Amino acid sequence: MAASANAGVRHYLALSVVGTPRLVESDYFRAKMVQENLIRAARRPYTILHSTQFFEFIGGVIDMGADGDGFRLPSASVKPIAADNVAEMLAELAMGTARNNTVEISGHERFGLDEIARIHLAANEDMRQVITDNSARYYGVELNDDTLLPLKGAPGTVSVSSSSTTRRWIDVLLQNEIAAADSVEAVRGQAFHQHWKENTAMNSQVPIPMRWIYAAYTTG
Repeated sequence: MAASANAGVRHYLALSVVGTPRLVESDYFRAKMVQENLIRAARRPYTILHSTQFFEFIGGVIDMGADGDGFRLPSASVKPIAADNVAEMLAELAMGTARNNTVEISGHERFGLDEIARIHLAANEDMRQVITDNSARYYGVELNDDTLLPLKGAPGTVSVSSSSTTRRWIDVLLQNEIAAADSVEAVRGQAFHQHWKENTAMNSQVPIPMRWIYAAYTTG
């Protein structure tokens, strides 16, 4: 912070994680909290962006729950977001006036950690079982249902919901599996589960991995 002040930085922008103040039992999140406190204490113009978990990192989150031939994960809610959505928000904040506060961004769709693990594994043709275990830890911390969600109505905090996030994740999951170009187009712009419920997803015309994702999503 001293170096940024000496360099004349007019807006210090930092990326952190939604839920950090509620996860300080974890060494990682305790370090993130120290970082945030140092930024606030420096009395320099700043903005801290809290993001929910990136879809691109879901595989790593699932791996934390590895248990023998399967996984144990809690049903705690999460609203994952695509990394490019976060990059867009960072660019917007960087071009604006310092908020001297925290901004929170999340994806549009809400999942349980156990649920999203089943979707991810199914999309990768991985049939290992996910057991719902609410005592399973996330970075060493036992979660409540809302620990990983943006705070509602916190003073000075802005929550931004990105409705394009889920469709981007579906694109990433399926990009190597789709034979017909319009298979991906069919789900763009719509909530994933709503589209499939309304459009007979188990139809044999639908590529197998997409049917597996639907089955994991709706029957988890």
